[in-house]
Amino acid sequence: MSTEIERKFLVVDGAWSAAAGNARAPRFSMPHVYCAPKSCHMKRHLILLLCLIGLSADRIFAEPNPLIEQTLQPIPNPSFESGLTDWPGAGEAGGITMAEDDLAFDGARSLAVTIDKWTGPTRHCLSKRFQVPAGGRYFISIKVLTEGGSNATMQVDTQRAASRTLPESKWRELGAIFRNAAGDAGDHELRLYVFGEGRVRFDDIRVFRIKEYSQYLRVRLLEPTIEKYRVTVKTRVARPKEYFNQTYFAGDGVLPGDHSPWIDLNAGGDFSGSPATGKPRVISGGVHFETLSGARFERITAEIDFASTPSEAGILKTLSATNEGNVVGIFFARQDAGPFAFVQDFRLLFDDVMERNRHVKSLGLPPIALKHFQVEAQLSGYRYFFSDPRYIDFEIDTIKRIGFNALGYTGLAGPDRQAAARAGIVRTHHSHRESSYYALPRIGKAELERMLATPEFARATAKSPTFANWLRNNPTMTVLDWDDIRRNIRDAVGRWYIRLKNEDPEQIPLIQFVDLGDEISGPVFGGEAHDAGYREFVQRQGLVPQDFGQTAWAGVHAIPWGSSNTPLPLMRPTNRNDIAACRQYYWSLRYWTWASARVYSIVTAEVEKRMPWVQTRINFGQPWYNAATDMRGTDVWEFVRQRGITATCNEDWLGPGSFSGIQLNAYLADLNRSCAMLRDLRVQAMVMPGNEHIIQRKLASVVGKGVKDIDLFSYGPAYASYDNWSQNRSQVVGVSKFMRKLAKAEDVLFPGKPRKAEIAVIWSGSNEMWREHPVPGDNFDVHRDATLYNGHFVYLGLLHKQIPIDFIDEFEIENGRLDDYRIAYLSCRNLRRSAQTRIAEWVKGGGCLWTDALCAQEDEYGQDCDVLLPVLGMRDRRFERDELQDYRPRHGLPRHEPRDTITFKDTGETVAAIGMKVNFTMSTPSDTNIIATFNDGSPAVIEHRYGKGTAYFVPTLAGCSYGWTVTHTWGRINTGYRDTYRRLIADFPSRIGINLPLTCSVPMVEADLLESEAGIAVVLANYAGDETLPDVQLRIGVTQPPKTVTSLTHGPLDFTYDTDRNTVAVALPLALVDILVIK
Repeated sequence: MSTEIERKFLVVDGAWSAAAGNARAPRFSMPHVYCAPKSCHMKRHLILLLCLIGLSADRIFAEPNPLIEQTLQPIPNPSFESGLTDWPGAGEAGGITMAEDDLAFDGARSLAVTIDKWTGPTRHCLSKRFQVPAGGRYFISIKVLTEGGSNATMQVDTQRAASRTLPESKWRELGAIFRNAAGDAGDHELRLYVFGEGRVRFDDIRVFRIKEYSQYLRVRLLEPTIEKYRVTVKTRVARPKEYFNQTYFAGDGVLPGDHSPWIDLNAGGDFSGSPATGKPRVISGGVHFETLSGARFERITAEIDFASTPSEAGILKTLSATNEGNVVGIFFARQDAGPFAFVQDFRLLFDDVMERNRHVKSLGLPPIALKHFQVEAQLSGYRYFFSDPRYIDFEIDTIKRIGFNALGYTGLAGPDRQAAARAGIVRTHHSHRESSYYALPRIGKAELERMLATPEFARATAKSPTFANWLRNNPTMTVLDWDDIRRNIRDAVGRWYIRLKNEDPEQIPLIQFVDLGDEISGPVFGGEAHDAGYREFVQRQGLVPQDFGQTAWAGVHAIPWGSSNTPLPLMRPTNRNDIAACRQYYWSLRYWTWASARVYSIVTAEVEKRMPWVQTRINFGQPWYNAATDMRGTDVWEFVRQRGITATCNEDWLGPGSFSGIQLNAYLADLNRSCAMLRDLRVQAMVMPGNEHIIQRKLASVVGKGVKDIDLFSYGPAYASYDNWSQNRSQVVGVSKFMRKLAKAEDVLFPGKPRKAEIAVIWSGSNEMWREHPVPGDNFDVHRDATLYNGHFVYLGLLHKQIPIDFIDEFEIENGRLDDYRIAYLSCRNLRRSAQTRIAEWVKGGGCLWTDALCAQEDEYGQDCDVLLPVLGMRDRRFERDELQDYRPRHGLPRHEPRDTITFKDTGETVAAIGMKVNFTMSTPSDTNIIATFNDGSPAVIEHRYGKGTAYFVPTLAGCSYGWTVTHTWGRINTGYRDTYRRLIADFPSRIGINLPLTCSVPMVEADLLESEAGIAVVLANYAGDETLPDVQLRIGVTQPPKTVTSLTHGPLDFTYDTDRNTVAVALPLALVDILVIK
C-alpha cells in the first residue's frame, strides 16, 4: 500500500479524519467495565494489563451505558476474587482443570480453565443458578480470554453467545439478553462451556436490567446543498432473504442541512435476533444519498445519528463522513445485541477495511506475484455498501499481500478493474446463469396435465398430492424442443455478452473462465418432445418397448424429474421384481443427465463463440449430496463427454468434523482430474474455509493432485457477501504462508502433472440410483448407507499409503479404458451388467481386481447379478448385514459391533469385520490363496487366479472397517487409522508389484508427485496428527540423476541417488505442509 493512499484517508485510531470522514464523539464512551474498580491498586493492575493486551483504559473506566437501568449482583463472587468460593464443581474433571488465576480482566483473580486435550463444544464446565427481580429485560455478560486453540460459550437458560479464538488473544465480552415475566421472580441458570484445547479465562460476570431498544437512524446531508434528497438503506440480512433494500423520504424529500425524520430500521423485523445466533452477527450496509429522481451525488459530506429510540435523547452515537460518491458504509448491531455491543458496533465500514489491512501487513511476509496458478478472491460491495473508490485500493492491497492474483464472481469492471490493474491483478472469472435457469422454454398447462396422467408420473403424484399441486401451480418444466433451446440460449448468451461490453469492455479479455452453475440440478424436462426424445435415446441403447412392459413405443414415457429432488424417492420402484419399472427408472435418469449435459454443451459453445479463450465450469457440488450424479441429472462424467464444461470444478465444504474428514478434499480433486482426463480439461477447485492448519493441508491436497485454478471460497470482504472468511485471521495466516510456498515452486508445480496411475477406482453411477434409505422420512440427501462411506475409506486407505489412483466410470470401462490400468478397485453394490462383463474379460486377460463385500452384487436395474462370481472364485455367497444401517463416520459407524474377526495368516494380526460379512464357497480352491480367515477358520480374505489375472476379495466392508478405528476429535483432523486395518485395502498393489512414483516411511503423510521438464515437485501434507514428524523418509523415482533437492521449509537437503533403481532417498522433518523441488 502506498503512503499516498494512506495520506488520502488520514486514518487515526481506526477512524477517518476530516479528509475522508470522521467519527464524531459518541454521546457516551463505550465502557468495557461497568462498575467502579474494586480498588486503586486493582485499577493500576488492570491498566497495566490493558497495555499488554491492547485495550484502552479510557474506554474501560467510562461513564455508565445509557441503555442500562440498573446494575445487579445476583451471583456471589462474580469476579472470582474469593477464589472458587461459591463455584461448586470447580477442580479437575476429564482432562479439564479449573483453578483461580492472577491474570484478571478486573481485580486480582479470574477463573482459568485448562483443557489438556481437544474436546467438543458440548463439554460442560460450570453452572450457576441466580434470580433477578420480576418483570423486565436483562443482560448478563462475562469477560473471556482464550489462548491456544480454546473456545468458550456461555448460556443463560436457552440463550447462547459464542467466542472464537483470534491470533492476538484479548479479553472479549460474551453476553445474552433474557426476560422475566411480570410477577415472576425468575430463576435462571448460567452455564459456562469450554472446548477445543488450551486455556480459557473467565472474569467479571455482570447482570444488568436494561431498557427496551431498537435501531433508529437519522441522517443529515451537509454537502452538496443543491436540492432535496432521499435516502436508501441497503444491507445484508439473514438468509434466505440475504439483502435489505428500502428507500425513505422519496415523496417530500429532505432539505440539505436539515436532519431527516427518524428511520425505524427494524420496522419489518429484519434486524431482530441475537448476534450469537444471527448471520451476519453484525449488520453491514450502505446509506445512499440520492436526489428525488434517484440520481447519485458525486461527493458527499454527511452525518448519521444512531439511536435506541426515535428521539434526540435516544441518540447513542454520531458518525460523519466525507467521501467520493453517495454511499456511507456502516455497521450496526442486531436488536438483541447486549447494550455495550449495541453501541460499539455502530461504526464505519472503513474500520473493518483498515483492521484487516493492518493485520496482513503485521505478518511481515515477503511480497509474491503468482504468474501461472490462478488463486482467486472475491471483491464486491462497490456502489452497494460503499462508493469511495479508495476503499477498493485498500481491499486490493490486502488481497495482494495475502497472495491472490485474481478477483472473481462478477468480473472486474470499472473502478474494481482499474484498482486491480494498478496492483498487477489482471485475471477474473464471470458467471452466466441465465441460459440454464431462465431462458429455456416452459411447458404449458395442458401438456403438464397430460404428463401428470401418465402411469409413471401418476404413481409418484398419488403418493404425494402436495407434489402434484406444486407442479400444477409452478409449471417450471422445460419443453424439450432443441431448436427453441438453441435459439433461447444463443439470445441469452448474446444479451449477457452485450451487458459485459456495456459495463466495461476492457474487462472481457481478463475473463479466464465462466461459471455456468452452482450446485445445479438439470433442467426439468417434459412434454411430447421429451417422450419422443426419450424413446429415441433408449432405442440407441438397444432397448425395445417390451423392456418397459409395453407392446409399442407409444406406451413408453419418460419420468420427468422435479426440482430439488422432491419426487425422487417417489419415483423409485419399491418392487424390484417389476423389472420393467426398474428399467424405466434407470433410463429416465440417464436420459435426464444426457439432455442436461446437451443443454450445457450448447451454452458452452455459445460462450466460446464470443470468448474462444475461456473455459466454462460448473460447481457441481459434492457427490455425497446426490450432486454430480444422475440423481440430479448432472453426472459429471457425461457433462465432460458431451463437453458441457471445459474445466472441472467442485467445492469441498469439508471441516474436521464432516463426513470422512477433510482429506475428502483430495478425493474430490482426484475425481475432477480423472473426469478432466477424458478431454484433457483444466482442473479447478473451490477450497472452503478452515483455520491455519486445516486450510494449508487442503491447499496442499488440491495442488498435489494437479489443480491449477483455486477459488478460495471466498475471501470477502465479509461486509459485502456471504460464505466468506475475511474475518478469519487464522485462515488469512494459513493462506498467506502457503501462497509463499506455491510461488517459490511455481516453475515446477504449474506445468507438473501426476505420473500415469496404474490403479483405477471404479465410479458407479448406478450405485447412487439404488442407494438405500434405511430411516423412513430422511431427506433424500441424507446419506446413512454403507456404499458412500465405504468408498470414501477405501480411497483413504490407498491415499494413506501414497498409492496414486484414477477414477473410471462404468461407461469408460465399457469403452475399453480399463486396459490402461493394471489394478481396479471395486466397492459398490450396483454396477452396470455390461461393465461387469467387461471387467471379467479384463481380469481373464491379465487384469487384477480388488473388491470387498460391496462386490457389484446388483446391476443397474437393482437386480441380483452374479457376473463376477467366477472371477472371485466363488460358487455362491451369502451376505450377513448389521441391523444398524447407519454408517455416518461420526454418528453411526462407531456404534457398529464386529460381525466377526479376520486373522491374517502371515502375521496373526486381527481386524474386525464391520457392517457386513460375506460367507462363500470357493469354486476352485486350487486356484485360490487364502490370505486371512474368520474365527471359525473358514476363508475370509482370498486371492483367486482367473485366467491370466487375479481377483482379491475382502469379505466385509473394508472401508468402513478401516474407518471404524478412527479417532474423531472435535476441531482436529481424523487420526487413529490402524496399519493392520489398512492392509485390507492397501496390501494388494504390493502383492501385484505395482511401481509407485514414491514411497514414504510414515503412513498418513499425503505425498503427491508432479513432474514436468522443469523438474519434480513433491507436495507433502501431514495427516498423521498435529505433532511434527521428526523423520519422514522418502524414496522418489526420478528419470535422471538430480542436482539438487530443496525443501521450501528447510532449504537444500542431503540426498542419495540409487543408480540401479533410479531413485532419490531423502529425509526431513514435517510439521504441517512442505514442497520438495528436485532439479
